[in-house]
Amino acid sequence: MTEVWRKYWQSADVLRESHPQKQVGRTINKQPIAQGQWEETLDFISSYLAPTSKEVLLDLCAGNGLLSVFFAKRMQQVVAVDISADLLSKIDTEAYKNIKTVHSDVLDLEYPSASFDKALMYFSLQHFSLREAILVIKKVYDMLKPGGVFYIGDIPDAARMWHFFNNQERENAYFASLLEEQPIIGQWFEKAFVEKAASFAGFSDVQIIGQPDYQVNSHYRFDVLLKKLAKR
Repeated sequence: MTEVWRKYWQSADVLRESHPQKQVGRTINKQPIAQGQWEETLDFISSYLAPTSKEVLLDLCAGNGLLSVFFAKRMQQVVAVDISADLLSKIDTEAYKNIKTVHSDVLDLEYPSASFDKALMYFSLQHFSLREAILVIKKVYDMLKPGGVFYIGDIPDAARMWHFFNNQERENAYFASLLEEQPIIGQWFEKAFVEKAASFAGFSDVQIIGQPDYQVNSHYRFDVLLKKLAKR
C-alpha cells in the first residue's frame, strides 16, 4: 500500500466516526450509504462470488468488516485483513467466531499456496500503485485453490475519471491534490490494465462487471471477477 494511504488509514478522522459506512469513507456528499442500497450491493457481490458454507474467504482491506460479517454468515470462515488495527477492532469476533482478523499490509501478507477458496477486495484497489496492484493480484492468485475466484470491486475507472471530477471546483481540487501529493481517490485503472495484469498473474478468466445504477459509484467505477483454472 502506498505510504500516503498507509498513514491515512492509521490516523484518519473517519476512524472515529460512529457510523460504520463513514468509518471506511463510503459516503455521498458526506452522508453514509443508505442501508437499502448497501444491502443491494452486498447481494450483487454475492451473486458473483457465490459463497458456500464449506468455503474459506480472504477479505483483503476488510476495514471494519462490513463485507466480512455478511460473508461470515454464508461461509465456513472469513480471514479479514487490514492495515488499520482500529478498524479491525470494530469487528465483533465474539459474535462471529468464524472471522479471523489479521493486522497486516496486504503486500506483507503470507499464506501457503492454495489456502483460500475465494478472495475479495472492495473499495480498496485504488490505494495501491499500478506495480502494487500487480503484486496483489499475483499474491492472491498463489493463495487461491485451483478453481478459486477473486472479486475486486469498486475500482476507479480511468476512462470515466472526469465523471467524478465533474465541475470546476472538483477539477481544481484534483489538480491541487496532485501538486500536494495528497490523492483524493488514489490510483485510477484502465479496464484493459486489470484484464492484462490478471492474465499475467495466471488467472484463466477475467470478467469485467459493470455496476448497476443503484450503486452509488456506478458512474465512475467497475468491478471484476478473476477465476483461477481448476485442476483437470
